[in-house]
Amino acid sequence: MVYPFVTAGAENTDYPGFDNKTLQTAVDAVAGGGEVRLSAGTYMMHDSLRLHSGVAVRGQGEKTVLFKAPSVESDTVSYLGVGHFEVNVKNPERFRPGMGIYITDNHAGGFYSTVATVLSVEGNRLGLSRALCSDINGRAGGKAASVFPVIEGYGIADSGVFDLVVDGNRENNCCINGCRGAGIFLLQSDRVTIRGVKVCNFNGEGISFQHGVGCVVENNLCENNAGNGLHPGGGSVAPLLRGNRCLNNDGDGIFYCLRVMYSTCENNICSGNGGSGISVGHRDNHLLIRGNTFEGNRRAGIYYRPDGYIDTGVAVIFENNTVRGNLGEKYGAQVYFGSAAREVCLFGNTIAAQPGQPAVAAGAAPESLYLDKNIISGEIALSGGVYRERPAAPPPAGCEFAKPEHSRHLGRPGKTPF
Repeated sequence: MVYPFVTAGAENTDYPGFDNKTLQTAVDAVAGGGEVRLSAGTYMMHDSLRLHSGVAVRGQGEKTVLFKAPSVESDTVSYLGVGHFEVNVKNPERFRPGMGIYITDNHAGGFYSTVATVLSVEGNRLGLSRALCSDINGRAGGKAASVFPVIEGYGIADSGVFDLVVDGNRENNCCINGCRGAGIFLLQSDRVTIRGVKVCNFNGEGISFQHGVGCVVENNLCENNAGNGLHPGGGSVAPLLRGNRCLNNDGDGIFYCLRVMYSTCENNICSGNGGSGISVGHRDNHLLIRGNTFEGNRRAGIYYRPDGYIDTGVAVIFENNTVRGNLGEKYGAQVYFGSAAREVCLFGNTIAAQPGQPAVAAGAAPESLYLDKNIISGEIALSGGVYRERPAAPPPAGCEFAKPEHSRHLGRPGKTPF
């Protein structure tokens, strides 16, 4: 089947113009099945480019730049209710219809913040395209700011973003949290591919995708962002992270958040980040992490976050990774287990400690940690269930073991093929 394509950007294209409105018109034109081919040039983004199912957006590599406009902000006033399509702000003159907006307060972290488009300005009231995700209290630090994902996908499938640059204009923008925004942000979206994209200078995370199934993030560069480079989370199933470079971000290179399952993470480079190379947390299980390089990061190369629950980081295989030159700040090791490792395998890795630093250490005794054919320079400061051989049957880990029923916690079991 041949899908239609349209062009956008330069004067001789189907949709000439270098701003988010032009891009959105082009994407809307092929909704359901088609491709938008972008000219070289810089596109000024005053709101997100919102993807549709079945649509690919393709640029000209480094010559196509989606540039985040400078942000404005204001305190909110009044007490604002969850579910309302409005926000009252102290300085409404700073906003205009068509502008993306982020609304939060001191209690509305994570998914409780709201990202929407301003539809109207009437007095100090801004009409919104989406309902508030939580109550917002002006007395609790309520804020509204024109920050948003440069590219966004909500509830889409079989889409893609290829060969372009997202520049977040970090020095001229407020920060947005990674559960509601990033340079590229996906929510409840399946089988979306992001390939050959550079996401840089975003005042937040590089690429974040939440509650998705079968997404592919491949051969991208996430550099100099204020948060993590890559943030798969929200119970995502079977994400493939391959061949990416996460360099000099303020947070972790790769941050596996809550309940990511059956993910393959291979041949990535995480270097120079302000956090760890890769971080694994609560209920991130059945992960295959192989062939990666984690070096020169401020904290550990591989880090299991302290949790206390028995189902954290279960059935994870680290294979043929290189872990070296990480400062190990705060946790003091190249590989650090803050939670008890259960069914965790370290096979064929090269791990080189800094002077006076252990190579592998733990704040909680492992329940079942298997070490085989690693090249380790430095002390292994572990006690408990450590085994110097492979298990008789390694745990199922990686995308290839994902089944449709594994997405039942996302409300769509058996409906999304892998």
